[in-house]
Amino acid sequence: MRFANPQFLYALIVILIPIIIHLFNFRRYQVRYFSNTTFIEFIKKQTHRESELKKWIILILRTLAIACIVLVFAKPYIPNKNYNNAINTNPIVALYIDNSFSMESKSIDDNLLYEAKQQAKNIIGAYPES
Repeated sequence: MRFANPQFLYALIVILIPIIIHLFNFRRYQVRYFSNTTFIEFIKKQTHRESELKKWIILILRTLAIACIVLVFAKPYIPNKNYNNAINTNPIVALYIDNSFSMESKSIDDNLLYEAKQQAKNIIGAYPES
């Protein structure tokens, strides 16, 4: 695999930002005293293990998102080994003639659409039928 813009791969260093935030953002559970029991029930439901798992999942998703964005900007492609041979053996010629209203205007000899058709026929005649 090759990259059309390999200089964008230097931006993979940005992946370190969410990792650093994750490492330095360890919050310890704080003890809070209050009289309402509904808060106690809510705290019991959320365990320490669940919150750690959520933090790791968020870290992985953030790093994957950054890596995917960087790879998209680097434009990866797989080079075709037979591409040069295919071009040399079977040349493909495509012509497009604009038939819009602006081609109806007059030129020195005739209208522009007629001249474009004549030039297209000359181009087609220059190549073999195959």
